[in-house]
Amino acid sequence: MNIFGRALRSRDRKPAKSVGPPGPYLGAPLIQVQSDGGPLWLRKDDGVILPYIERNGSWEPEEGALLRRLVRPGTTFVDVGANVGYFSRLIAAVCKPGRIYAFEPHPELVSVLRLNVWGLSPAVDVVPAALGESNGTVSLTSAEHNYGDTRVTTGSDLPTEMVAAMTRMDDVIHGDVDVVKIDVQGYESEVLRGMQRIIRENPQLVAIVEFWPAALDGRGIKPSSVLAQYSAMGFDVALLRNGSPHASSFQEILSFCRSAGLDGQANLVLRKR
Repeated sequence: MNIFGRALRSRDRKPAKSVGPPGPYLGAPLIQVQSDGGPLWLRKDDGVILPYIERNGSWEPEEGALLRRLVRPGTTFVDVGANVGYFSRLIAAVCKPGRIYAFEPHPELVSVLRLNVWGLSPAVDVVPAALGESNGTVSLTSAEHNYGDTRVTTGSDLPTEMVAAMTRMDDVIHGDVDVVKIDVQGYESEVLRGMQRIIRENPQLVAIVEFWPAALDGRGIKPSSVLAQYSAMGFDVALLRNGSPHASSFQEILSFCRSAGLDGQANLVLRKR
């Protein structure tokens, strides 16, 4: 079945809750830039997302193009690893969904995220937590000048400057879910394992998931085993290319990533079989 034809079922959906104004931001200097989703606050020292949006007015354009087609009026969109809220803002402005949830654990980015989505319709439910397969607390690390590269670490006894709550999506969202974007620096499979009820109850669900073999290798996880997990969860796994999903074998996906170098990555489109 075409993934664009089943992104919304005819069911009653609860309206988004009203959200009060965000608190003031106090942190590193910010700058506001124009994007295809509207004005966006970003840290002035961001060396990756900021210059790209300043040049192009968008971020991850292939992913954005697919999301624009998948998210329809009335659907529920979940933004996992929302960062400063670019995709949440884009979807609210362009697609008119029924509800948006944005998950982001970085304490400073959460404050910027709240400012960026304030006043949107529907109101965005911002959840200041990491998602995984269990509840607890996790340490966070961010690459210098690349706040999109914030990673979860668990089980370390080393001192840390950032600690956030981790929860399961199944414990937070109890209504329908139609489209999910997951970009969490190699932790995507854990997020999916923590939303098994949602996956089971929403046959129309489509997920766009980052796949980064180098990050998985760094955690001692075989990239091929993650692809096999997605298949075992009942998903067809496709490679996002030129704004559309293309059916691909696991080997083709791995080869595509290798073709971009040691740090090559891809976006995958997962849909229920």
